[in-house]
Amino acid sequence: MLEGLTPPLRKATQCKLGELRDGLDKSDQKILDDALLDIESWPAEPLVRELRKRGLDVGRNTLRSHRRGDCLCRNSK
Repeated sequence: MLEGLTPPLRKATQCKLGELRDGLDKSDQKILDDALLDIESWPAEPLVRELRKRGLDVGRNTLRSHRRGDCLCRNSK
């Protein structure tokens, strides 16, 4: 019955946040990386709000998954 069952092909290797990060210059990547690591100073909602103000459309769930390491970009390494 389950012969030939295979996992779906992954189309993406990064989550949306990882893709946006890669599009930034090195100094902005560092700023974003520092903010992502600083959960105490940057809870998800304020960080999402500030990123959106700067033209980076990231959702709370995407940000939280990325921080937890549950996203595609962390799982593909």
